[in-house]
Amino acid sequence: MVAATGACSFPTGEFSLGGATQTDVPTADNVRVDSGSADVPATDLGGSDAPVTLDAGEADAADGALSDADDARAPDDTGAADDTGTATDTGPATDTGPATDTGPATDSPCPAGRVLCAGSCVDPLNDIDHCGRCNYACNGTNGSAACAGGRCEVTCRAGFADCDTDPRNGCEVGLGTITNCRSCGDVCPSGAALNGTPACTANVCRTTCSAGFGDCNNSPVDGCEAPLSSPANCGTCGRACAAGQSCSGGTCTATCSAPNLLCSGVCVDPQTSASHCGACGRACMNPPNAVGACRRGVCGIGTCSAGYADCNGLLMDGCETRVDTVSNCGACGRVCAFPNGVPACTAGACVLAGCSARNYRDCDANATTGCERDTSTDATHCGGCGIVCRSHTGSSTPCVGGACTPTCNPGYANCNGVANDGCEVSIATNLNCGACGRVCANGQACRSGACVASATARYALSGIATAFFDACAAPGVTHLLPSTDDNGAVVPMPFNFTYWGVPVAAGSRVNVSSNGFLSFDGAVNGNLQGLIPDPAAPNGVIAAWWTDLVTSPAGVCVATAGAAPNRRFVVQWSSATYYGNRTADLNFEIVVHESTNLVELLYQRLAPLPVGYVPTVGLESISGVQATTLCSTAGQSCTIASGAAHRFIPQ
Repeated sequence: MVAATGACSFPTGEFSLGGATQTDVPTADNVRVDSGSADVPATDLGGSDAPVTLDAGEADAADGALSDADDARAPDDTGAADDTGTATDTGPATDTGPATDTGPATDSPCPAGRVLCAGSCVDPLNDIDHCGRCNYACNGTNGSAACAGGRCEVTCRAGFADCDTDPRNGCEVGLGTITNCRSCGDVCPSGAALNGTPACTANVCRTTCSAGFGDCNNSPVDGCEAPLSSPANCGTCGRACAAGQSCSGGTCTATCSAPNLLCSGVCVDPQTSASHCGACGRACMNPPNAVGACRRGVCGIGTCSAGYADCNGLLMDGCETRVDTVSNCGACGRVCAFPNGVPACTAGACVLAGCSARNYRDCDANATTGCERDTSTDATHCGGCGIVCRSHTGSSTPCVGGACTPTCNPGYANCNGVANDGCEVSIATNLNCGACGRVCANGQACRSGACVASATARYALSGIATAFFDACAAPGVTHLLPSTDDNGAVVPMPFNFTYWGVPVAAGSRVNVSSNGFLSFDGAVNGNLQGLIPDPAAPNGVIAAWWTDLVTSPAGVCVATAGAAPNRRFVVQWSSATYYGNRTADLNFEIVVHESTNLVELLYQRLAPLPVGYVPTVGLESISGVQATTLCSTAGQSCTIASGAAHRFIPQ
């Protein structure tokens, strides 16, 4: 049986139904009761039944296995302890096997399924007054009761419980007491250590606290655990005294130590308290555009409102100065000024709002330098940022009034009509002989501005797929011009070679320039730029990337690879940079082939060109009147990219 609201069943079997065969039947706690040690024939349990011998110790008084009140021959329940499961029969008859009574009961006046109890035939499986056996009544006190299948089922209403598990007295215990607070046996803690009196309120254990104590953790286990005289719970739970206070009589009081003062019941530091600055009650007021503060017992300005500052150091006018102007930008006295520029102050920072003169521009995007370029005279920013007037062998090209104005040197002309690149063409070449566009026919060469009969050679150009050769790692490598700007060095030609139809013997002087070209005219040359074709020195140029470069510590690597008659003369510019961009990384090379006289230009890495840089790329004849080009200083751009490879084939 379940206490409180549960339904419990109590089976009994100390009888046999009318017309049924007598067998061993279970008692209330399922302890077997033998129908007789000598297999006595069954008789009517409600009449003069034959005596029944019970196994001693197997009857349980707690589950209703008591003798029928009107059956004086059944042994009475002695109230002994519950059955422990061990048989303790002491009588001479010992049950050693199943009952052998097989004859039907013939003395019952009740129909099948009913028994005679107190003179009436009842259904022991459902009769609430004779549930499971005669006179075993199910009690619904403080709840409800029913008999089902020969077992009592008791359901307790709220606030009551069946604590002794006996269905015959119903729900005998009222809950809500300190001994059965929420349920049977739920005893509320008690004792002097609780600092109060236990109580059960709404089925929850509580403690009525003694004076001076409180149940601050809401736990009945430790009762009123908190003294209300502590700074953490002063007078009531949760009332904490501030730092520097103590609890006395349930009230927080200040106990100040020097240099603090007790002001309005609170300890304060008169050196820093804005409400009691230097003395109790001396409050620091807020000056204009500021918040007042106390420093060393004297009122002053704590913080200024956004956009203001105290520039004169006077308390009476507070933070009197706006700091969002060009005279005081973000701080007192911070003046915004830029060369040739119009300043402004934005969010406390100086910014360049524009240029003060129409011919000046901010070309480096650096506000600190202002509008640093005069585009009316600057040849690198002529008429606008990045517009370069190119001066070279053919001309000087100054910037005049914001426009490039080239002046041609003798033997040169502005053939493309573009002022920026100056006089870009030599008119002493086969392509422009004596004048722009005058081309010498095959078998002719330009001499003194006129086409004359002469044997000529040409090169065909093709793209190829070939691996880059690392000359810097080759056996016998020579490192030239390490960390050098605008210089050249001479090395001997390692084998016989024919260039533009002209023999170049082994041992001939080959000029290697730090600026990305070599030449066969024998003279050291480190020009930072040049035109091809051009009779002016240098001549016999092979230009891989002729522009203003600075070599790396590895310099220019020169090596001879392979075996005769198929050797290769390799010149590699390893990790070079631009003079105008020292973070650039370039790695390219020239490869000259023995026997076939092929020339190859290979580009492992190229970096974007700085403003105004246009490299010369191609082959020029030793006379300087012919050339096969990929890029020219006379042009405006060069589209060779990393990984490219080009082969020049003599015709």
